[in-house]
Formats: sequence, C-alpha cells, structure tokens
Amino acid sequence: MRLPSRDIERFTRLLAAELGGRGVQGLASLSKSLGSTDREGIDTAFLGAVADELVANGGKSIVVAGSGQPPVVHALAFAMNQALGNANKTVRLSPVIDESDTPSRESIAALAAEQASVTTLFILGGNPVYDAPADVKFAELLGREGLTSVHLSSHRNETS
Repeated sequence: MRLPSRDIERFTRLLAAELGGRGVQGLASLSKSLGSTDREGIDTAFLGAVADELVANGGKSIVVAGSGQPPVVHALAFAMNQALGNANKTVRLSPVIDESDTPSRESIAALAAEQASVTTLFILGGNPVYDAPADVKFAELLGREGLTSVHLSSHRNETS
C-alpha cells in the first residue's frame, strides 16, 4: 500500500494499536491513545489484514522501518517486533561493525574533491551514482576522461 511519507508514522501507530487490540502483549495501551480521526485516509481493511498476518506469524515475521524514517517509527517497529516474539528469531540487533567508519557522504565528497588525481576507481557493490548526494555529481566523475572505472555488482544499476 502506498502512503504519503507524512502518513507513515500514523500508519505505524495504527498498526501497533491494531496488534494491541488483537491481544499482542505490550501494545494494548497504544489503541487508547488514538482518536477516531487517526484512521482517516488509511485503508483499514489492509491495516487489519497486515495485523492479522503478523499475529498469525509471530516469531516468524518482521516489521521493518526504512532508514529515512523518524526515531518514533523505528521505536514502534522495535516494540512490535518484541511484542510479536520476533526478537532473536527474525530480528537480531548487533553492534556497529566499524565504529570508527566515517559517514559515506564524507568519503564520497572527498573522492569527488580529489577526482583529478584518481585514474582508476574500483566500486565494489553499491550504487554511488544513485546514492551519492547530488552536489557530488558522481555520474560526472565516472564519465571523466582519463578515468578507468570498474563496478562489481550483483545487478545492473545507474553506476553500472
């Protein structure tokens, strides 16, 4: 179901409340904090079907919040996964692999700033033409004369 980004948090709250209303422990109090207008514009049949599927598949399901979602959506997804019994089954939390890793934006921006001295570029996975910030102009960097680029990826994308 497509939703405007402004409705994702509301949908997530409604889903958690639906689960609580179906007896999922730890989520019942959420339904009390929602008003009748909170359901406006939401396909309640779809919402109910998702809740039914999650309840029927507790411990075998997963609720995922996209990386661009606000902290409250991530917190609700975490709470739903915990309440559904998905923890340590379909959901496992792990430490950051490399805590000293600088953000990707910084390293891509540094590469773009040093592009004149780069003659060979290996790109292992990823899709920096699509993912890099627009001001980096990564596609232009790859098209620069004198640059040999090699992209190893599982599928063809903008960088390929």
